[in-house]
Amino acid sequence: MFNLIPWKKQHEESSSSTALGAPFENRLAQFRDEFNSLIDKFWSGNIGEHFSSLNWGVDFDENDTEYVVRAEAPGFEANDFDVQIRGNNLVVSAEHNEEQSNGKNGSIYHYGKFQRSMPLPHGVKADNISARYHSGVLELHVPKGEEAKGKRIPVEAK
Repeated sequence: MFNLIPWKKQHEESSSSTALGAPFENRLAQFRDEFNSLIDKFWSGNIGEHFSSLNWGVDFDENDTEYVVRAEAPGFEANDFDVQIRGNNLVVSAEHNEEQSNGKNGSIYHYGKFQRSMPLPHGVKADNISARYHSGVLELHVPKGEEAKGKRIPVEAK
């Protein structure tokens, strides 16, 4: 990434070439390669994962009777949310538009959007899912059916 040759020594070696000769082209090509590498890292996920972690968080908890999903979604009202079951997925979305007029100073327009889709575990009671929104957190309770509760299997010593 960085050139470890001291500038003076590098400058002495390149003084025989023209001002915009090969060393300049090499540095330009190196810069282009580093920039392309940075863009590739961003889109492949290394840096993109960091930025996606800055988005609203979603936490999953489980107990004996239910799964609890908590999604941070500040700035919405309870009626802004649309919670649906599509196939085996739980889809949560919300959209909020607000325009405030400041008289002769113009208008302020606020827009917010939240959307998450997550697969439901096998054996949940999809008809009994409940949702509650309070203090910027959407909380979904997904009750487990008998299939999803599991069964403990004893281990014998011999």
